[in-house]
Amino acid sequence: MKRDSGIASTLICGDLPEITGTDFATEVLQIIREALNNVRKHSKASRVSITLEVMDQTLEIGIQDDGSGFPFSGNYSLDELDLLRLGPRSIKRRIRTLGGELTLESKPSNGAGLKIRIPT
Repeated sequence: MKRDSGIASTLICGDLPEITGTDFATEVLQIIREALNNVRKHSKASRVSITLEVMDQTLEIGIQDDGSGFPFSGNYSLDELDLLRLGPRSIKRRIRTLGGELTLESKPSNGAGLKIRIPT
């Protein structure tokens, strides 16, 4: 990420179970990939951190940047984002397909964060 975009990145990964379903793994990878691509393209961030851990049979993914944030402020659930027609569409679609939850936090001029929970 640093080499391609100039954005420093940190990955913190707890113990993850072996994932046997390739569809699940592919969808999770695509969610993370798209989130990082959005950070690169839109955020004007200098740093991004990614966390992955499993708690209570749920994969928890956190992606936080120090960029410009979204043009709106606050914490929004997946349902709220859909109702307001805000947020990254394909990420929301993938999370719904996996039966997961999303919270998007935006602090204009102070970054944005995604908290994703997906049952394993």
